[in-house]
Order: sequence, then C-alpha cells, then structure tokens
Amino acid sequence: MNSARLPIRLWHLEKEFWLLMNQQVQWARDWNQLVWKTMRKTADVTVNCCSQLMLALLKTSVV
Repeated sequence: MNSARLPIRLWHLEKEFWLLMNQQVQWARDWNQLVWKTMRKTADVTVNCCSQLMLALLKTSVV
C-alpha cells in the first residue's frame, strides 16, 4: 500500500464507521420512542411485562 494513500484510506474507513454509527443511533432513538409509547398506552390498562427491564435499559443507554 502506498504510504501517500494511507491517510485517505483511513479517512474513508472512519467516514464509513461514523455513517454506520449514526444509523444505529437513529434506530436506537426510534426504538426508545416505540418502547415509551407502548408503556404509556399499556400503563393504565395492564402492566407491561418488560417494563422493569426496559426502564433499566433506558437508564443505562446513551441517547
């Protein structure tokens, strides 16, 4: 590999990594919104079986 092209290749790899991570962050935000909407809808009718687990996961997640 040509040493002059190495920084360009590394930049492309980093760019691809950040694009992938950005998509995962958006997916996580959508998932959290879906969980919260489900918990709100079911809170007054029935107890959500996974609510304690979801709350624990949401407290530890970085959004």
